[in-house]
Amino acid sequence: MRYLRAMSDGAGLVNPLTNAIRNSYAAAFVIGVAEDYMPMLGTQIGRINGVYIAPSAEG
Repeated sequence: MRYLRAMSDGAGLVNPLTNAIRNSYAAAFVIGVAEDYMPMLGTQIGRINGVYIAPSAEG
């Protein structure tokens, strides 16, 4: 995140992505899943919002 922020700051761009990532990690920490792997972050954010992602039968 620091790299992304430094890059956007250096280019003079507004970067809402770093705030979104930081808030997502904070939410994961609050619900006790901060130690999960990065690919699970979307699943946990979905869970917070009442969306449950199940594996497909097609696998």
